Amino acid sequence: MRRATFPLASALALLLASLTFAFAQSDDADAPAFRLAFVDTQALIRAHPAASDIEVIGQQLDQELEELLAQRDQLLRRQQDQGELGPEDEELLQALQVTIETRREGGLSEIRQAAAPAEQAANEIIRDLAAEGGYGLILDIEASSGLVVFKADFVPDLTDDAIAMMEERHGAD
Repeated sequence: MRRATFPLASALALLLASLTFAFAQSDDADAPAFRLAFVDTQALIRAHPAASDIEVIGQQLDQELEELLAQRDQLLRRQQDQGELGPEDEELLQALQVTIETRREGGLSEIRQAAAPAEQAANEIIRDLAAEGGYGLILDIEASSGLVVFKADFVPDLTDDAIAMMEERHGAD
């Protein structure tokens, strides 16, 4: 797997470098200089008032799944120790597995719904910062960490500015 990711990361880094060079070397004197910045989108989402709802839903989901997984694991250990389960326990094991998967999917859907306003607000703020600062590309610091092999000190991290805008526009709970 590592063999596949290194060439991909190298290719993406080369593409990014080529784009940066191409924009910097533009023959059009009126063309704006290409500017690049980073932002921590997760920190920005955590600054939104919906973050507390997202956290509560996540904790509830974790607790529910932990209980269901403990029951399933207990049955699996019993199956391993005894070689097989009785029909009632076998049925319970299957029901637990379906319940775990269903609850996991439902919980993730609830989290996505709760996060939607925060994600929308974050996207708007990032677009506004890009427009105000003349940035041609803003990368998520976490998502790009495996792709970016070098970051010069002059490439800004807009996270603090983005969080300040989030707090100004949406306040805290």
